[in-house]
Amino acid sequence: MTRIPEKDRDILEQAMYLPMLLTILERDRILFDKGSFKLKQPYLELIDETNPRIRNRVQELMEFYLYKRFK
Repeated sequence: MTRIPEKDRDILEQAMYLPMLLTILERDRILFDKGSFKLKQPYLELIDETNPRIRNRVQELMEFYLYKRFK
């Protein structure tokens, strides 16, 4: 059993996984741009809409840990 509270553990997991997701989405964007997919525009739009949200969330998490939690 861990001593990290469940709420903090959830936030920590997001702080680890969201940057990985950004990397994957950026790689997918490049592949969709270069690929010969018939319906690539919906996927590109989805990636373009999702990336800023994830970046904002990562920034919020970092601010939370740096300034409020682990000072």
